[in-house]
Amino acid sequence: MLNPSIKYPDSLLKFLRKEELEIISKLFHNTDLGLINIEKELSKSLLPANGLFQRQLTYNEILDKLIKKKNISSFSNDSIHQKEEKILLYKFKKILENLTPEEKIKFDKEVLKYSNEHGISKEQVLSINAISTLTIANLSGFGLYLMASTVVGGLTSVLGITLPFVFYTSMSSVLSIITGPVGWTVGLGYIAYSFRNDNFESASNKIYNYTKSIKNTVIGNVEHTMLAVSFIASCRIILKEENIKRKKSLEKQKTELDNQTKDLKLKNIELDKRLEELRENIAHNKIKIEEFNEKSFEIEVEIRKANNFINQTLI
Repeated sequence: MLNPSIKYPDSLLKFLRKEELEIISKLFHNTDLGLINIEKELSKSLLPANGLFQRQLTYNEILDKLIKKKNISSFSNDSIHQKEEKILLYKFKKILENLTPEEKIKFDKEVLKYSNEHGISKEQVLSINAISTLTIANLSGFGLYLMASTVVGGLTSVLGITLPFVFYTSMSSVLSIITGPVGWTVGLGYIAYSFRNDNFESASNKIYNYTKSIKNTVIGNVEHTMLAVSFIASCRIILKEENIKRKKSLEKQKTELDNQTKDLKLKNIELDKRLEELRENIAHNKIKIEEFNEKSFEIEVEIRKANNFINQTLI
């Protein structure tokens, strides 16, 4: 049961895989996950001098600052989740902008192939060219899931963390274009220019060393905070999608069980009806048996009388 005193995004930690928790730990340079306070760490990352002598920002304030700094379209009544998703969309667009034309075409094909194999309607599948004009309002659930999977898959790849096989089974062909070997890393933005021609190991090391260096930043690090928020939003979206799928699967199982129960109940009604008929037949037969026994006894009495008469006559 959730502790009501623990608010989002820290409440999310309870539901993450150990691999995702490891990413959180590396992003915030904390080996003890029990001590991680996401809101506090994000505030330190975004504020100058790690937030020293400054009021800690709330998660909502952190999102507002990121949206303002990146000039992302937003509304005053946007929820925290909507703000997160707008930041994630911004980051995802930056990732895709760094794909080569060939990678973009291949990515489009793999997305279409994935959608066909998983029964996703064409309306939900948007091409790479269309993504640049997308807003959260017209982004499909599949689009959000694709973005979230890309960010989580990319970060785990860059930081040398292996996710469970089940994570890749459905999205492997799509993610492979962006997550490896250098395709995804160039989308991080804040150091993209420095490793376009690097091999995977070199690029990964640069990213890891860069995230470590933000501990000592003086002016605050917007890009690192953007990445962390994108990862948090991605984990939430993936968890939601997984639970939606699980719910649908359980609902399907329940429907099947309910139908089987209904069929058995109908069969029981029919059997009960037949059983009642059999009971009536048994009761009717018992009455008949008694009648026949009485009749048989009467006949037996008459037979005795006849025998007595015959015997008396013969004498």
